[in-house]
Amino acid sequence: MDLLRKIVRVWDALEVPKIVSVDTYDDEGACVIFSGSRFDEHSDETINCHLSSFTFMTDESFRYYFGSLLITAIRDGGESIEVMALHLEAPKGDISRPSFSQKIGGFSAEQLECIREVLEVLINRGDMFDDALAVTSVRQLLT
Repeated sequence: MDLLRKIVRVWDALEVPKIVSVDTYDDEGACVIFSGSRFDEHSDETINCHLSSFTFMTDESFRYYFGSLLITAIRDGGESIEVMALHLEAPKGDISRPSFSQKIGGFSAEQLECIREVLEVLINRGDMFDDALAVTSVRQLLT
């Protein structure tokens, strides 16, 4: 699929983050699984088993490994779509909220375009609704 190659090309330009998770007592395995690895080295099964890790990642590592979440959402679907959408939802639909703008607003225009294309694929497959908050939030970021 061309979109999968596009995701790899766009995310490949990024450097592997040095610090994966925020300082917490339990990062749900984020450091063990992701530290020092490339975003495209993880199987769909690994990503699906560690979806909660995305919550504990630094903003930089979240944006880097989000490429793996997009790939898994396309290839495998299921809970990875729900987790991806949850992270893309602007709180109360407000993309200027600091928690959202620092994490999701930090994606490059090219990354946001890939995310939009993934959402369109999921909508066309019937895995998401066109009016989902995640879709609306990404569209707002692209305008």
